[in-house]
Amino acid sequence: MENLTVTKIMHLFEPLHFNVKLDLLSKLTENVKKSYPTPESEKLRLLDELAGSWNDVEDEVIEDILQSRTISTREINLD
Repeated sequence: MENLTVTKIMHLFEPLHFNVKLDLLSKLTENVKKSYPTPESEKLRLLDELAGSWNDVEDEVIEDILQSRTISTREINLD
């Protein structure tokens, strides 16, 4: 059934002018892209899910955690 549909569409597509074909192709591409989530939106959704437990934490607690982090200035010599 799908092959028949594609064949029918291709018969309609063939006689069209080059610019019309490009325009149709562009619109079809946009339509397909809207149908599937982009990796970026998937990452943001996952981030929201994972950060959900931190949503109700007060800002002062987050500041305390960030300020308590230390950076070592020690040099490591592997020679």
